[in-house]
Amino acid sequence: LGRENLDAIRETIARHEIDARLENTGQLLVANEPHQVPWLHEAAAQARQLGWNAELLDADQMRAEVHSPRYLGGLVQHDGEALVDPARLVWRSEEHT
Repeated sequence: LGRENLDAIRETIARHEIDARLENTGQLLVANEPHQVPWLHEAAAQARQLGWNAELLDADQMRAEVHSPRYLGGLVQHDGEALVDPARLVWRSEEHT
């Protein structure tokens, strides 16, 4: 249902030519503690089973991504998350009224 909802938002924005500055951001989950690393592996497997594009990052890859030694691993879900400018989402230009 989440995928259907996001697809509907994208489609509505495109159909109505709304300049909401839609940005497909993805999501980054991180492990700060050793016991959290297996959770990322489980979450990645579940995401992939549902058809999402999920990529595991080891500690070195996380450091390259966020420049911090604090993270022991990460999970990037490339799809399924987006941001819009909420004011632009509801704003209507004169030409569309």
